Amino acid sequence: MVTPLFRNDTETRQPLTKVATFTYTFNADVMAAVFTVAGNMQEIHKISFSVDLNDLYVRFDGDATVSPGAGIAHTSMLVPAGTGFSEENIFIGTNITAINATATQDGRIRGVCWGR
Repeated sequence: MVTPLFRNDTETRQPLTKVATFTYTFNADVMAAVFTVAGNMQEIHKISFSVDLNDLYVRFDGDATVSPGAGIAHTSMLVPAGTGFSEENIFIGTNITAINATATQDGRIRGVCWGR
């Protein structure tokens, strides 16, 4: 996980000045970076996205996986098709990745994120 930048009190009260949207449609059963922070903003602090067509495993600041392997904790969250995820107090410093939960079925993720 990326270490969050330490902010002083004045900085944390500032509005989130950058916003970016993303859409990614899967056509293969491989992990993909659906949004990269670099080039869009310095860090994400608020996110909202929805998933349709197929369930997806989603991970922030790492590689999404369907199965983590023996003895390893699962760090990707399952987001069922037709649902979504929203969070206001979050720190994402590098990327958002996802992978199809069910092989051979295409999934899609659409979202928006706010940050600095």
